[in-house]
Amino acid sequence: MKIKEVNFEVPKFTFNKDYIEAGCPVRYFEFNKHEYYGLVATHREKEEIKASAKSHRDQAFKIYYETIAGDSIESVVYEGEPNEISKSEALLKFLLATDAKNETVGDLIEEFEFIKNGVVLIDGSLT
Repeated sequence: MKIKEVNFEVPKFTFNKDYIEAGCPVRYFEFNKHEYYGLVATHREKEEIKASAKSHRDQAFKIYYETIAGDSIESVVYEGEPNEISKSEALLKFLLATDAKNETVGDLIEEFEFIKNGVVLIDGSLT
């Protein structure tokens, strides 16, 4: 069995420069003030960051609107700001919420790592 290392120490990024220098890791946003709970992951490549002023937060709102709920992106923004959480917090929430009796922790971590731009967790009433 192949063992995969996971870095649980995720720095908080203040500027796009910090983010680019760190190799553009995935960032996680938790929508817990909204009608439906959602945890989304966003990732942007260096080229995307330089070409567009669109932020990870904007991307998180779009993902939430397109895959979870909302009449428009504006209505999702109006409901409140998402909380940006660390990778380790997002992974812990993912592991605790996953009902995977026949999967190994390694498989679950691999599944988590695969999510780059999309929903990590969704309100149980929507499934």
